[in-house]
Amino acid sequence: MNQQARQHTTEDGDLTIHDFLSLPEDKRRVLSWMQRQTPCSLQAIVNFLGQSEDQASCLLNELQQQGFVQMIAIGKETLYEVRLSSMRYQRRRRQTQSVFDALMDVGE
Repeated sequence: MNQQARQHTTEDGDLTIHDFLSLPEDKRRVLSWMQRQTPCSLQAIVNFLGQSEDQASCLLNELQQQGFVQMIAIGKETLYEVRLSSMRYQRRRRQTQSVFDALMDVGE
């Protein structure tokens, strides 16, 4: 996780909405899409992005290093999952409407 992301993590180490909003638009777009598709194969992500497998892998590696994405091995297949689900849980516990609510609910 990068230094900026570390500054905004919660007490239990989860990423916050500030971390998500600080990302460039292309990364936010793919994370939003992946959140609705989770878990995703590399090929599905390649198809969504319209990029080469190498470009998509590079993007996924960056997001993984920043703590937004995790890899899941299921049999011989590697899938990718967004780590923002804990943010949804925190939102439901608070039961308050916020800008975060609107951002996470887009496309559901």
